[in-house]
Amino acid sequence: MIHSMTTALYEKFRTLRMLYFIYLLASILALLTFFIDKRLTLLILGVSILFRFTLVRPKSKSYERQFIHACAQLTLERHLSQAAHSHIPVLSVQTLRRARLIPENGQTGSITLHEGGTGQINGCSVTLGDAVFCNSFLKNGKTRHQFVYGCWIQLQLPDDTGLDWRLVHKNALIQQSVNTMQSKNPNLLGPEDYQALPRWVQADFFILREQDTPSLPPLPVLEKLHKLACNTALPLAICIQGGLFHVFLINRLIGQKVSVREMPTEERLQLDFLPELEYIISAAKALSNAV
Repeated sequence: MIHSMTTALYEKFRTLRMLYFIYLLASILALLTFFIDKRLTLLILGVSILFRFTLVRPKSKSYERQFIHACAQLTLERHLSQAAHSHIPVLSVQTLRRARLIPENGQTGSITLHEGGTGQINGCSVTLGDAVFCNSFLKNGKTRHQFVYGCWIQLQLPDDTGLDWRLVHKNALIQQSVNTMQSKNPNLLGPEDYQALPRWVQADFFILREQDTPSLPPLPVLEKLHKLACNTALPLAICIQGGLFHVFLINRLIGQKVSVREMPTEERLQLDFLPELEYIISAAKALSNAV
């Protein structure tokens, strides 16, 4: 499968490079004719610009989409069964809002969703995708905005955990956004005894939970979350809410930029777009076993 993907991408890559070469030649020709006939220069420039926007650019976008699809599909298949990458959003804005994990304005467009994917693991459905949150606040009399983007992974657990709990890295949100989230959700409380928390939580995270729900998940789950935190350089935001387990990997995107200068190879396609997914799945298993 990966060989056929690489071959198809390589053919598109060759075509695209040839189109860029033709466009470059046209630009050089326009420069040379400038000293001979300016009208001819304008004609060549017009044709080259039309060539770029009607042929080169669409071919480039098509190559990028196919490259991202191949990498994302192989990444998901590495970790999930029945894996399927999608260029259209598969997450729900309403589900992300109900998690109350990342503050946003609560209006249309405050959360934008992009491409994602689905799959299964041990009977649990997995849905993920790129998301951008916009939160506005007043600072020094002016309206400011914080945009938080990343990859949101949602796992549907087989049973209700009884938890409504959040673990957020201190670098994930600025203080004004944290204040906004707490003011909009007064029932979200901190831990009963912060000093009793594991040291790794005290050092880098803050906790919020719904009133009258457990302060912490079971110890085996915390250990798996610690392992996840140790195996990523990204700020994390985690929510366990009933039968849903959410992890937001901030600054990680499935739809990564693609360079049209680098030849597609099997080694590049096999790069793991979501190396944290292995540890997220392990934490989900611990959650399922603890219920």
